[in-house]
Formats: sequence, structure tokens, C-alpha cells
Amino acid sequence: MFGTMRRSVKPLELVPEEVWKIRRHAALEKKRLHFSKLSGRQWTKYDAGHRAIADFAAEALRRKPSKALGTPCALRVAAMFYGAKADLAMYGGGQREEQHLRHDETVLRILLKGAAHYLFGPDDPIRVVDLVTDGQPGYRPLSSSRILHRLHAEEASGRSPLRDYVKLSDDAAIRGHATDHKNFLPGSKEDRDSQFLQLADLFLGAISRSCFDAVAPWPKHPLLGPFDGSKKDIIAHPIREVLAKAARGASFRHGGHYRTFSVGQVRFGPDAVWFSRLTPKNYDPQLPVPQLDLSWS
Repeated sequence: MFGTMRRSVKPLELVPEEVWKIRRHAALEKKRLHFSKLSGRQWTKYDAGHRAIADFAAEALRRKPSKALGTPCALRVAAMFYGAKADLAMYGGGQREEQHLRHDETVLRILLKGAAHYLFGPDDPIRVVDLVTDGQPGYRPLSSSRILHRLHAEEASGRSPLRDYVKLSDDAAIRGHATDHKNFLPGSKEDRDSQFLQLADLFLGAISRSCFDAVAPWPKHPLLGPFDGSKKDIIAHPIREVLAKAARGASFRHGGHYRTFSVGQVRFGPDAVWFSRLTPKNYDPQLPVPQLDLSWS
């Protein structure tokens, strides 16, 4: 998701370009970013590249320029978690696979609407022109009608309508895409979409790690070689620092990361839906916030 910029910037080009700079520096051109695959007791150049991309991702969320990133990327991220055991009785379709998929489509529709309303505004409108997903479910493709087009009928269903600053293109559709960038020409639209999907994987893994696990702080990268720690904790650290800023209260409203991320949990009941905000687990606000070095060449 991208907001309106006050200067001529193309985030769809800028973000992949910066990621490619780090990839080349860390010899990650042929490596796929995959948070769940991070493991081992050797901190390598590849791992340092993953952390550098996480550092960049945290800075790319800023609305304002920073020393580390002079041009704001207007990147936004939203994540919603839900339990594996859902009451599928409220969903039609007959087959259990269809009911599961309709449940997931409902969550995705709620996430899209909530994120668009919270992360954007009258002075920062959004138009949804495409929804790119990590492949497609095996049972059937995700339904554009149930996820996107139904948003137009929210008011008729007794729910609040889309706000005026949220628009859907008439031809907006859901497009499953392969995450492996090696299948595409570097710099192409297909390569760009793969880079964003891998960045989304890194965000989701770091957010989940931060909110559900006791993460050890790693303000600085470890030295190359053997180390005692978790690679997931090291790479999640900069994103965890961003999420923790929401705990600052009123002062957070004046920060560069205000309303650039939304992380929550949803629970469905027979007659109601409950939402709750998620924050980093066991976060110590006294820890110093590091100055990030993104000067890759």
C-alpha cells in the first residue's frame, strides 16, 4: 500500500531498487527472502543482508525523510492474525475446503478495509488497482467478488461503507504471483511483484515473532562467524522497534511512523466480531533505539 507523496517519487520502483542494492552487496541476488527458513549458529553475509533489508523496511515505513533514507517511500504494512480453529458453520459452500476459504476471504476483506481506513486519510487517499497474493489456494482461486467487489456493498449489508478517500478501480482484481524472483527478468514488473511478496514475508515473520514470542534485543548486527542467539530475533529487531513506538502514546502522533502500520487480532463469534491491537511481547522501552546504517553501495 502506498500513500500520496508531496514530491515526485515512485515507491513501486524505489523500494525494489533499494532492496536490489542490498541484495548485490550481500550476494543475495539468487537467494529468496524467507523468514521461517532462518536458522543456524553461523552469522553469514547472507544473514547480514537479510538484516539490512529488515533495517531498510523499517525505515521505508517512515512518512518523513530520515538520515538513513532521505526519500520517504510511503510504504505501509498491515497484519491481522486469527485462530486456526474457526467456527465454519456461518460460511456456506458445503465442502469444508470451501468454508475455510470463505473464512479466509472474509478476513482478507476485513483487513483490506480496516487498513485502508486507518493507514490513509482525506489528505492521503488510496486507490486499489491490484491485489497481488503469494500464489493461489489449491482448492480454487481467491474470489475478487467476495473480497474486493463486496466492499462496494458494505452499506447494503448493514456495515459502514468505504470512506470517501478509499477507491477501488473498476477493473481491480486479485492476482496470484510466484514469489521467487529468479523466475523473472531483474527490474521487470514481475520481478518487482516478487520482491514485494518477499518483503511482505519478512514483515509478517518479524511481526509474528515480535508479538507472540519473547524476542531478545539485537540493536547491532553480530560479527560474521559463530554466534549465540536467534537469527529470527536479530532480523525481527528493527521492525519490532517500529511496532513498539505505538506505546509512546500521544507523542507517537508526531513521529514519522505514525499510521504507517497496523497489527491486530480478530476473533469471530456467532453474533459478533472482536478486534484487538497487538504489540511487541515483553518489550523494554528503556532499550536504546539504534541509528541504522543503510549506506549500501
